[in-house]
Amino acid sequence: MPTVAGTSYLRAAAEFFRPPEHIEVDDWIEANIVLPELTCPEPGPMRISRTPYMRGPLRAFSDPYIEHIVLVMGRQVAKSQGMLYPCMAYTIDQDPGPSLFLLPSKELGEYTSKNRLQPMFDLCPAVRQKKTSNRDDYTTLEMKFQNMVLSIAGGGSATQTMSRPVRYLYRDEIDEMKAGVGTDETDPLKSSEETTSNFPNRKIVDTSTPTRITGNIWKQLETCQSIFEYWVRCVHCRMYFVIICGEFDGAVIGNIDIHGETDPEKAATVADLRCPHCENHIKNHQKTQLLASGQWRARTTPDPCRQILDNVVPKIDETVAFEDVLNDPGTTKIGFHLPKWYSPFAHGTFGACAKELMQAQGDYLKMAQWSKFWAARPYQEQVEGMKMEESRAHVVKVPAGICPENTIAVTIGIDPGQKGFWWTAWAWLPHHIMHLISFRHVSLVGLALDEQIEIYRKLIFDTRFPSESGQFDYPVWRAGMDTGGGKTKNEPMTQTAKAYAIIRGVVNAQRRVETNPRMVSLVERRFLATKGDTGSDKSMRESKIDKGPDGKPIPGGLTLWIMNVNMIKSSFAHAFNLEPGKHGSVTLNGGQIDEFIAHISAEELQQNKKGVWEWVQKPRTENHLLDCTTNAWGVGADECWGGATGIKSMQRVPAVSAPVENPMQTPNQIARPVVHRRRVISRGVE
Repeated sequence: MPTVAGTSYLRAAAEFFRPPEHIEVDDWIEANIVLPELTCPEPGPMRISRTPYMRGPLRAFSDPYIEHIVLVMGRQVAKSQGMLYPCMAYTIDQDPGPSLFLLPSKELGEYTSKNRLQPMFDLCPAVRQKKTSNRDDYTTLEMKFQNMVLSIAGGGSATQTMSRPVRYLYRDEIDEMKAGVGTDETDPLKSSEETTSNFPNRKIVDTSTPTRITGNIWKQLETCQSIFEYWVRCVHCRMYFVIICGEFDGAVIGNIDIHGETDPEKAATVADLRCPHCENHIKNHQKTQLLASGQWRARTTPDPCRQILDNVVPKIDETVAFEDVLNDPGTTKIGFHLPKWYSPFAHGTFGACAKELMQAQGDYLKMAQWSKFWAARPYQEQVEGMKMEESRAHVVKVPAGICPENTIAVTIGIDPGQKGFWWTAWAWLPHHIMHLISFRHVSLVGLALDEQIEIYRKLIFDTRFPSESGQFDYPVWRAGMDTGGGKTKNEPMTQTAKAYAIIRGVVNAQRRVETNPRMVSLVERRFLATKGDTGSDKSMRESKIDKGPDGKPIPGGLTLWIMNVNMIKSSFAHAFNLEPGKHGSVTLNGGQIDEFIAHISAEELQQNKKGVWEWVQKPRTENHLLDCTTNAWGVGADECWGGATGIKSMQRVPAVSAPVENPMQTPNQIARPVVHRRRVISRGVE
């Protein structure tokens, strides 16, 4: 007969080994998860009724047949806070197993762990009590619990992604993970998926906003057996439909009605949803009711990914219900597609969606961003290379070297070479219209470095381009110079080192001659270092070059702007597909521009072996002026400190002298300044 102590021991053992009471993951989350204040816009107990569309992916996570879940969703719809992080907490308490959380970089993993994951875990008693008594077990990148471990890794480390067997694999923003990692070019997605192969009850969750058709998340979605879309139920006629947006049709953008407004700001205030069945309007404040009665359904028609890309409206009788798919043991991989306009949060309104889409019209880069963040679709428009005859159709009567009267600002792009450099000057006009002012090649043969620096300084800081009326002059608002390149023959330094030396020299020289104290502090913002890249989904991103011993950027030091050259060149080519004068179009000056057209026609868009579209130079051609143009467009892009479109007043000065002579009369010469009555004008010199 067992003793009292023995009975207590057996009860404790039975309690320890007793399996947890079965509870659906979404019910457990609502009973246990509290959203922290640190990073959540709506902190407090998590209520899935706020984002009812997340109930489907959560139920799929607890389904015994589903192994792989792919979430292709717009920005800020709660895919991480509403799915990934709560599922991690659920498994720690209810169904533990070794877990790996993979993000694009180790730095992002550390930030997410400190500011999002751990604060959520600390607010959850069910997770807190699963911690061990050893504080060293609970670190930023590895959290050991009583019966499992959660590891966090960056996609850039092949060792981190391959060295640990896991049952649960969570991968966030997988389009940002590079296909080649390390010296052996290991694919982080493939290698991390291999770590789950020994677990018959594995779960893989992939999330990301899509970037391109060949991106990781869209390729994962294409391999899903079923792809679900969220069908909402009209509050008036009670019929189901999918909210469509992206195509203008009079006063309607898909299902979103802007009531005939042509001004984006006004459209944002009046836009609502129009039911495709009864044509009654659904206001944004009714979205909660609209979402609450929604359901996930998958198309049964061929190639649903293609239909989603093409904005094909689905028919409900050609779909299957979510519950029916879950009951099929043969279905192991499913996907969910959800645009941002379903979001119930403040910046996901129908009006905000319409406004940003209207503002993006004619702008390749903005349209690509809208498609990714709002429509949760990769931007699929492909543009061809510029053609000689088509480019000539964009020539206008404005003389070379002259700015159109409504110019906002002037940017210059520079492409240095071994014997000199090329440059182009572009005028930025309202409605994102660009106009070619001038272009030149400048020889630097036989000049010392300090002499070269002075030529660059005069071009950027002293040159003025007059307006058509002659009443105003436009200084160079911002210039960008390519800093890429290795060491060439008979050169003591690499092209990169020389470019850095020139930029630093020009900035320092201008600081010495600048008489306006306020302008001294802004000198380094007018001449920027640039470098081409193709791995980012942003047109421009900055990287600090000059840093102190503590690793912090030096105030006023050199900043390198890394450009996605494929994206910017596609934007430039897209502008040539538009009628001159339309939003986002481009025009060329009325001078001798054959050389310029030859340079910008020197590249064409090709698909490489990985399926990625990139700009490739044609054999026996020169493309220097295209590279110059890329730099001039890049430093004026919105992502470069607000860009030229963010300027509130025209960057011009009064003209006090006779109009400048046509600088194109002396091609291949630098537009050196000549001072007349305190006015600096541009004139070609030998």
